[in-house]
Amino acid sequence: MFPKKEHLNIGVVEFRQAVKPSNEKKNLQTNFMYYLQTLKQQKLLPTRLPKIATQGGAFPTCQMKRLTADRIMLCGDAGGLTNPMAGEGIFYAMCSGEMAAYTAIKALENQSTDKQSLRHYQRRWNQEFHGDFSMMHRLSKRWGRNIDHFIEVACKDKKLIDVICEAIPKPGGIQQDKWRILPRFVFDLCKNRILQ
Repeated sequence: MFPKKEHLNIGVVEFRQAVKPSNEKKNLQTNFMYYLQTLKQQKLLPTRLPKIATQGGAFPTCQMKRLTADRIMLCGDAGGLTNPMAGEGIFYAMCSGEMAAYTAIKALENQSTDKQSLRHYQRRWNQEFHGDFSMMHRLSKRWGRNIDHFIEVACKDKKLIDVICEAIPKPGGIQQDKWRILPRFVFDLCKNRILQ
């Protein structure tokens, strides 16, 4: 949910990797209306919210192989730099924009904006985030495959929920606190298996 000057952007998402041919595709409009109703029940939205036409679109959740070409650097959604697990992209858009700006300044100072001069951006991005994105992309392929079990296990751990809820609104969000979250989640999964 993103508050704007005179309206709210409220979104729901469906991950393509969660929709298998054997599964019936979900009706996003129905899910969206259910989400709005839940927000109203929780008193997070006014009950008399005016209804306007809904809009939607697709965005990539898989990093492009190349983020640079001659005179081009792809940042944020344009480069597929969206968290494959959560669809969150603001943090990555800001980080990639900052890296691209730094690279552009250097390239302009050197009067060279060919792909060779801009490759520093790609290297820096890969160094900082590519490993995490690869891991999250592999994990995201598990959507639709017993994901309810993962959510159920995570929901039983109040401390894990607290860590996640603290991390989300902070600059850097989940990315910043992943090494507090992942070990705790893996521990919960292992503990759950032992107790079964």
